[in-house]
Amino acid sequence: MKKFLTLLLASAFLISCSDDDAVSNANLDGTWRLTAYLAYMDTLPVFEPGDVTWTFSNSGTQLQTVNNVEEEHPYVGSSGSFQVSTQGNIITIGSQNHRYELNNNELVIKAADPDLQDAPIMVFNR
Repeated sequence: MKKFLTLLLASAFLISCSDDDAVSNANLDGTWRLTAYLAYMDTLPVFEPGDVTWTFSNSGTQLQTVNNVEEEHPYVGSSGSFQVSTQGNIITIGSQNHRYELNNNELVIKAADPDLQDAPIMVFNR
């Protein structure tokens, strides 16, 4: 619950920022580990470090995803390689658009449409 409240407060703070505050792709470089998947589900999944990783490279333009628990949690995405681009607070992974927030060592991925309040949120840490 504490993580959820922290995420909620951090999200409110980051949403209040303008697109001009968006970071460059290069700040994405490195390996990110999925730590939380927030969605309207009966039971939220618990992830161990390394279960799902995203590794950005080439100044944030390439993404290598690894889902070691794909059979149990296919909804967090499959393993693969993707082209990435960002514009403001929108990140395009392959052909899919998402909103993203980057705060120190936390990366939050949400639905691109802010009206989709019930869309899942993925939280990654370095």
